Amino acid sequence: AIKKIAITALYILMCSTGAFTQSTYAEWLRKGKTLQQEKKYWDALNAFKKAATLDNKSYEAPYYAGWCYNELGKYDSAIFQIRKAILLKPDHANAYFELGYAYNNKNQPAEAEKQFKKTLEYNSSHSGAYKQLGNVFALQLRKEEALAAYKKWQELDPGNADASHTIGYQYNGMEKY
Repeated sequence: AIKKIAITALYILMCSTGAFTQSTYAEWLRKGKTLQQEKKYWDALNAFKKAATLDNKSYEAPYYAGWCYNELGKYDSAIFQIRKAILLKPDHANAYFELGYAYNNKNQPAEAEKQFKKTLEYNSSHSGAYKQLGNVFALQLRKEEALAAYKKWQELDPGNADASHTIGYQYNGMEKY
């Protein structure tokens, strides 16, 4: 009976620590993505950091770590991680987007603009980059450029009510009723 209890206790212990039994890069990356989807960003970061220690040549772990840091409002850390990802995969459009997002939130519009434009170099149909580029232009009172970016956003995402609203708002700000 004691042997059965010990085996059962060991089994329960192994199951309860299952989140930490990953041993390969792919397993830690998958775990991080799951935690990220669950909005458990700190836990996801730990998984991505573990993945990066197992494969420091893959761009995915630092990219996703940067994404999580953006969600947490830790923009300097996001920039650091995303720049690592870009060094490993220089044509990763979404990495430039996340980098632009971090710079925009650090109130560095010129650098944000540069990164959103780089996003569009690698993925000309990235509707979010047009939206964010429009936001950067609008904050700088570059109204015609903002309007053009918002229109491209709407063209790429025609069912998006937010895009239509933003264009209307931009027209109002330009006194083009």
